[in-house]
Amino acid sequence: MDFARGRIWLFAVFVSGFCLLALEVVWFRLLLLYVAGFSISLAVMLAVVLGGLALGGLAGGYWHSRSESADRYLVVVAFVAGLGVIGTYALLPYFAAGLAVRHAFNIREVLSIGFPLMFPVSFTSGVFFTLAGSALLRDARSDTAATGSLTLANTIGAALGSLVAAFAMLPNLGIETSVLVLALAYGGIGLVLLKQSAGVGQGSLRPALASCGVFVTALALFPYGHMESRHLQTTVDRWSRGSETKVAAIREGVGETVIYLERLDLGRHHSFRMLTNGVSMSGTSSDSRRYMKLYAYLPVAIHPNPKQALLISYGVGSTAKALTDSRGLEGIDVVDISRDVLAAGTVVYSEPGTHPLEDPRVQVHVEDGRYFLQTTDKRFDIITGEPPPPRIAGVVNLYTREYFDLMKSRLTPGGMVTYWLPIHSIAENATLSILRSFCEVFDDCTLWHGNRDDLMMVGTQDAQQKVTDEHFSAQWDDPVVRAELDRLGFETPAQLGALFIGGADYLAEITRDSLPLVDDYPKRVLAGYEFTQQGRGFKLPVEWRRTEANRIRFLESEFVRRVWPDSYREAALAYFPAQELINTVLARKHVDLDTDVASLQSVLTQTSLAMPVLRAVGSDSDIQRIIASLPEGMRKNPGLAMQLGALALSQRRYEDAAQHFAAAERVSAPAYVFPLRTLAMCLAGESEAARELLLSRRDQVGAHPYGTAFWRFLDAQYEVLPVALAVNRN
Repeated sequence: MDFARGRIWLFAVFVSGFCLLALEVVWFRLLLLYVAGFSISLAVMLAVVLGGLALGGLAGGYWHSRSESADRYLVVVAFVAGLGVIGTYALLPYFAAGLAVRHAFNIREVLSIGFPLMFPVSFTSGVFFTLAGSALLRDARSDTAATGSLTLANTIGAALGSLVAAFAMLPNLGIETSVLVLALAYGGIGLVLLKQSAGVGQGSLRPALASCGVFVTALALFPYGHMESRHLQTTVDRWSRGSETKVAAIREGVGETVIYLERLDLGRHHSFRMLTNGVSMSGTSSDSRRYMKLYAYLPVAIHPNPKQALLISYGVGSTAKALTDSRGLEGIDVVDISRDVLAAGTVVYSEPGTHPLEDPRVQVHVEDGRYFLQTTDKRFDIITGEPPPPRIAGVVNLYTREYFDLMKSRLTPGGMVTYWLPIHSIAENATLSILRSFCEVFDDCTLWHGNRDDLMMVGTQDAQQKVTDEHFSAQWDDPVVRAELDRLGFETPAQLGALFIGGADYLAEITRDSLPLVDDYPKRVLAGYEFTQQGRGFKLPVEWRRTEANRIRFLESEFVRRVWPDSYREAALAYFPAQELINTVLARKHVDLDTDVASLQSVLTQTSLAMPVLRAVGSDSDIQRIIASLPEGMRKNPGLAMQLGALALSQRRYEDAAQHFAAAERVSAPAYVFPLRTLAMCLAGESEAARELLLSRRDQVGAHPYGTAFWRFLDAQYEVLPVALAVNRN
C-alpha cells in the first residue's frame, strides 16, 4: 500500500464514521422532541440510519461497477454529506409540521419525520464508505489488509463519534451547534481530499469546486437559532396551550434535553412543569404535588418509627421536599440517573434554605436506581419511587417483579414501599401485569388514589405494628407540613384512609388472569396499548373512582386493621363521599354541576373540607395562593370575583359567596356562576330570595345549561322553583 495515499482514505473513513455515529446520537436527541421515546420509535430510527447506510453502500458499489473512476468524486460526496446535514436540519420544521400538537407514536409517524432527517446523510455516508474503500483497494498491495484497515478505521471513528457526541458535544455545545460542527467535519473531509491530487482526477475538479461552493453557501445560511425558535418552541407550545407560559430554563445534558416551563396566572408564578426530551415528566402544581408528596406522607403516618428513607427518581423534588420536611427522618438517600435533572431543580428551589438536596440529612447518588439497590448494603424504613412511565424506552425494568423484590430486600423489618402507578400512560392489561408483579412480591400489597390516574402501590416488609393516634396525626401538628397538607387537600388525617382502593385479596382477584411483568418478558407492558389508545376497554379507573366499594374494602382490609389506628379507621369512613367528589372533578378537569351538585352540597354541609369545593367550582389552591399575594386593591378587580366566590364558598361564607358570584355575573364569567350564586343563597338560608331571583330570570333558568338535574336537586332541597318554572321539576 502507498502509505501516504492510503492514510488519506483511512482518515476520511475514520472521520465519516465519527460523523455519522455522532449524528445518530444528535438526531435521536433532536427527534425525541417530536417522537415518543418508546423502544419501537428508537428501533425505527435506527433502522432508517442502517437502511440508509446499506442502500448507500449498494449504490456506491453499483456506481463503481459502472465507472472505475467513481471514487474520484469522493470530494463531491463528502461535501454533499455536509450539505445534507445542514439541509435536513433546516427542513425539519416542515417535516414535523403535523406533530406540533402531540408526539409521533406509530411507525408511520416516526418514519414521516425520521426518514427525511436521517436517510439522506446516512445514504450518502454509505456511498462515501464504499467509494473510499475502492480508492484504498486501488492503492493497496493486499485486498485483505485494505479491507481490514478500512473497517478498523471506520469502526474506531464510529465508536468515538457516539461517545464524544453523548458525553462532550451535547452537554457542552447543544444539539444545534453539534449539527453545525458535524456538518463542518464532513466539509473538512472534502477539503482534505480536495488538496490531494489523489482525491481529484481529470474531469472531476470542476464538480468538486462547485460542491465546495454550494457547501460554503449552505454554511453561511445555516439556520442558527432554529433550535430555540422552532424545535424547542414546538415542545413548549405543545405543553402550554391555554395558559400563560414562559421558558424558565433549558439544559441540554448527557441523557436528555430538560426544559422547565413556568406557568403564570395574573402575571405571577403559578407552577413549574419539567419536560425531558419533549415529554412532561413532572410539575409543581398542586395536582402534581398532591400525589408525589403523598408517597412520603402516607408511610410517615403509618410507619411507627421511620428513620431512613430512599427516594428513587428525583423529578422536580416534590417527594424529596416532603421527606426533608419530615423531621423524624435521620437519613435520606436520593437516587437519580440524570445529573442534569438534579441540577435543573434549582429552578424550583431558588430561595436559600428551601432546596431539599441541600438538607444535611440528604445524600445524593447519580446512578441507576436498580444498580444502587443491587450494590448498597443500607436498609431503609421507607423506599419510594417515581420513575418515568414504563413505556419509555429503558424504564420497564423499574416496574418488574425482580425490581420490586430487590426493593423489598432493602427494607428494614416493617419497612414500607410506596410506588407510582401511572395508569394514564399504559393500557389496562399492563396495569394489571404491574399490579400482579407487585403483589407477588408484597403479600400485603394495597392500591391507593393519588391524583387523577396517578395511583400509588404500597407494600411492606411484614408491617405489624399499629401506630398511635398521636403518631398518625403528627404531620398535621407541624405548621410547615400542615400548611402544605391543606393546600394539597389532605386537610385532616382521617382523609388518608379515603384514598384506599383495594387490598391484597381484591388485587389478586382482578389480576388472576394477568401475567406478571418480569425482566424476561418486558413487552408485557405494551399489551393492549393500541386498543386503549382508541378509547376502549379501560374500565378500571372509572370503577375505582366510585368509592362505595373502596369504602367496604377499606373496612375489610387486613393490612388496614394491622397498622391503622382504630379511631382514624372509623373516622375515615365519613370521607369516602368527599373523595368520590375529588376523584370525579380531578378526572374531568371541568365544572359539571348537574353531576356534582349532590356531592358538593353534601361536602359543604357535612364536612369542613375546602379543596373538594374549590375544585368542584373551578378553582384550586394555586390560584387562591396567587390571589392572596396580590395587594388588597388588586383583589377588588371584578375579574377576580369568581375566584373570590369560590374561596368564600369553600370557607362556608355563603352570603359573601353569593355576593361575589353576583359580581362575577356582571363581567365575563362561566355559565355556571348563576347556579352557584343560587346555591350559595340557599345555603345561606335565603331560599325565598333565591326563589324571587329565579322568577325574575325565568327565561335564563329555562334556557340554562343547568336547567335539569341541578335545578331539580335545588328545588327538592330548598323548594326554590316558582310555579311559573314548575316544568323544571319534571
